[in-house]
Amino acid sequence: MEYKFNEKVSAKALADLRESVGWNRMEGEYKSPLMTSYYHIAVY
Repeated sequence: MEYKFNEKVSAKALADLRESVGWNRMEGEYKSPLMTSYYHIAVY
């Protein structure tokens, strides 16, 4: 497992992950300027 702190994750990557577990994509929500101000943690 690889942890990456404070690196941006693309809206498409998040939408693809949500879709892979049966959730709605919400891709448009991740492109909102408000979402860029949060701390990003991704686990691969």
